[in-house]
Amino acid sequence: MSKCPECKKEIDHLHNIVTGWNTWNVTKDGQYEDEGFEGDGIINEYRCPECDATITSDEREALKFLNSETLLERESHNKKQNRFTFARRTT
Repeated sequence: MSKCPECKKEIDHLHNIVTGWNTWNVTKDGQYEDEGFEGDGIINEYRCPECDATITSDEREALKFLNSETLLERESHNKKQNRFTFARRTT
């Protein structure tokens, strides 16, 4: 299980926060039919479900984090953006 580098809690998933819009068709009898979601590219972040810290904005990095790779340290130039560096766990 992965550990959040901010709150240090063990987590097995991340919240994917994406801005965009969802389109629904509404029928005359009040039924809603989902036409799907379309992201606008403004926000796409993967966050800790416990403390809401942004782990990454890259899906591959999010999957690395969740699949037994660990966050070693924050890179100094990424510190302000809450981004982290990955390294494979060797055990």
